[in-house]
Amino acid sequence: AKEAEKAAAKAQKEAEKEAERAAKAAEKQKQELFKDVTKAATSILGQIGRDASKQIMRGLFGTRKR
Repeated sequence: AKEAEKAAAKAQKEAEKEAERAAKAAEKQKQELFKDVTKAATSILGQIGRDASKQIMRGLFGTRKR
């Protein structure tokens, strides 16, 4: 009976560890996705900002090149 209890306790601990690993992996994947989306948004906003500043500079100083 004690052997069966020990085996059941060990199996339960293993299952808990496995569930914890799966939760950590899911959290990491979610953070990676968020990071990628943030990176893309920052890149797009940066591009828009550069284009806007270029247009403003052209508007102020014309299209002259030195």
